[in-house]
Amino acid sequence: SSSSTPPLLNIRGPTLYFFTLYFLMATQDIAVDGWALTLLSKKNRGKGPICNSIGQNIGYFLSYVGFLALNDAESSENLWRPLLGLESRPGVGLVSL
Repeated sequence: SSSSTPPLLNIRGPTLYFFTLYFLMATQDIAVDGWALTLLSKKNRGKGPICNSIGQNIGYFLSYVGFLALNDAESSENLWRPLLGLESRPGVGLVSL
């Protein structure tokens, strides 16, 4: 009887991608913490992580809601295209995947 073996998965690409992504995110986090230490006075240095957390949450919110607003065909047609002076394209969002 012949045994069937499952195909080998190539995980090097995704592993390298996510390692690089997390390395860059950690580097950015360290850089922001260092920058906060140079910007804030000694009295306000404890507020640096709070500002970082609030800024990240605002960024998550704006990127999610912003993408949805630009992807929505109706809001793109009624708001964004006239605001930006673009030609009408009914049924098509300003940004789409």
